[in-house]
Amino acid sequence: MSGLETSNIVYGGLALEGAFSHGGFDAVIFENLQTKKFVLVHGEGFGAWCWYKTVALLEEASLIPTAMDLLGSRIDRTDTDSISTLADYAKPLIDYLHNLPEEEKVILVGHSCGGASISYALECCPKKISKVVFVCATMVLDGQKPFDVFAEEVCYL
Repeated sequence: MSGLETSNIVYGGLALEGAFSHGGFDAVIFENLQTKKFVLVHGEGFGAWCWYKTVALLEEASLIPTAMDLLGSRIDRTDTDSISTLADYAKPLIDYLHNLPEEEKVILVGHSCGGASISYALECCPKKISKVVFVCATMVLDGQKPFDVFAEEVCYL
């Protein structure tokens, strides 16, 4: 996002036009958030590193971003062939949420298949999550397997 003159963001149904202007944030917009802690969850084939520009922008707005590495991603050396369930893959995220202080909540942001992980986190730790943001992400229903979302599309190809 850096280098953009302005960008449009929608938060809670409110268009935050110009929230980023000339590479910076208008921090006043974020004053009324229930929590200022954001947890960023990468998509398939990525790691926490992919959020580096977003982390810098959120920090500039006095928000508290944490970019997660899911199992088998980046610094975690787990063999990806050994990860067979969403529960396994999302374990670092679920552990992080379980270890938050009792009353603390976060805003989860998931990109691509990271959406499946934040959907799972909603089921496991609903009291730890204030809001979720799906950025071009998979939204999984309760009891649905992550790739069931794509099953109908594949049948029609």
